[in-house]
This record gives sequence, structure tokens and C-alpha cells, in this order.
Amino acid sequence: MSSQITLSFLLQGKKRLVADLSQPIEIGISLDFDGEQPQAFFLPRAESTAFCAGSFVGDTRQGGSVNCFSLRLTPHGNGTHTECVGHIVEERVWIHSLLRLSFFPAYLLRVPLESLAASGETYAAPHDPQDRVISSRALQLAWDALGEAEDISAAWVLQTCGYSDAIEAHRRVYSGQVPPYLTDQAIAWLLQRDPLHLLVDIPSIDREEDAGILPNHHRFWGLPLGQRTLQGPPSPRTITEMISVQGQIPEGLYGLEIQIPAFLQDAAPSRPRLYPLSRI
Repeated sequence: MSSQITLSFLLQGKKRLVADLSQPIEIGISLDFDGEQPQAFFLPRAESTAFCAGSFVGDTRQGGSVNCFSLRLTPHGNGTHTECVGHIVEERVWIHSLLRLSFFPAYLLRVPLESLAASGETYAAPHDPQDRVISSRALQLAWDALGEAEDISAAWVLQTCGYSDAIEAHRRVYSGQVPPYLTDQAIAWLLQRDPLHLLVDIPSIDREEDAGILPNHHRFWGLPLGQRTLQGPPSPRTITEMISVQGQIPEGLYGLEIQIPAFLQDAAPSRPRLYPLSRI
């Protein structure tokens, strides 16, 4: 009996793409509570402590009968996480309620960074001309290099060139370093393709310090700048930040899986995975 498990995507023109679910490519960061870990936005480290009560200690290394650990983490700064519009509005919108499906077709693009000044593009919040950014020009060039004839993706996975390798991503402290972000025009380029999910290997699609304006988050979720309340149903779009694409896997179309715990929060730690596709 074959152990292969597959998932197929039906495309326009009745073409099918098949993903082999037995061959996942991990693009999330494994969070080590006791060792090196990434940190962003000056948030504290994620911590794991053995629960203790009376004579009970939840650590078998300390004589306990079982391991029972309490975890403390802030998803937005402690590694790979997926967030929803609840991140920026007063209404309590939960990522678990919006991310109802787990599998999607996704394009992986490898994009070079450039300074905001060199890009000739803009960012609608405080910035520095020498900030490193993902521009619409870089996205268009990466897309053109694929030679794909049709936009069939529900998700876009962006890997920056030369910014952070897989090992460094697991331990990098981004706080105070002004990590790269997307320009106004880069977000507009993505929105023209009506994405459902956006995944990036940087801490945020917005600048680390931009006076709390977050123009890219607002535009991606369809809110005017400065708007803190929903104007209708919440956007179903999600953003996954601080991914880590290991090695030089080919750019192109993949099957994407996003796993999250059932947290009733605006964001949750996540485990995104890519699956190579074959056409039938």
C-alpha cells in the first residue's frame, strides 16, 4: 500500500495541480524556549517554566513524574506568526475564526532589497531614505522571471535576497535594527492580484518604528489610514511574518499549508509549509 498522500488544486481550464503531502518544506521558525530565538519590536523572549504546586514539580529532570510547562510568548515578536485584521482594530477579531482553510496555492518569489531612495517609491509613514525595502519593481521582476502565464495563487511567499539565512533567522534580534519592509507601491502590486495570504521573512510588512501608522497593514486589510474600527465584515486576508525559507528551493508555484493553534487572539504562532506541485 502506498503511503503517499496527495492534495489537488483545480485550476482554470480544468487543469489540476497535485501536492505530495508526504514531502513538506518547512518555512517556519522552530522556537527554542531554552536556547537561541528570534526577537523583534523589543518584546521579551519567549519562556518555558516548569509548573510547581506544593510537592509537585512539572519537570522529570527535577524528579517530577511528568513534564508540565507553562509558556509565555508574544507571537508578534517571538518567531513565525500569522495575524489578522484584529491586530489593528478595536473589535476583537480572531485569527482562528478567519483562517478556516489550511491549504492554498502559493507563489514563492525571491526578491532583492534596495534602499527606499534607490527604489524611487514611497512609504506613507516616518521613514529614512536609506531604509531597505521590498519594492514593486523587485516584485514585478521576480514575477516576470517565472514566466508564468496566469495568476492562480491565493498566497504570496516573499523571500528577501541576502538579508537573513535560515540559521541566522532562528536567532536574530531584530529590535532596533530597522528591518526591511514593503513600499506603498509593493503593497499596491500585491493587492492588484487579490491575495488571500501574504508570507514574509521579515518581522513586519511595515517599518519597525513608524509612529504607529502601519500603512501597509491598513491597506492590506482594506482600512483607511488611521481607521481603528471595522467598516464592514472583517477582511479574510492574513499576514504571516518572520518565516524562514531554508536553502535555495526553486521559485514558483507551490501548495501552501498554514497551521495555527485554536487561539482566540489577533495573532498566533504558526507553522507554514510548502509542498511541490505536479501538473496532471
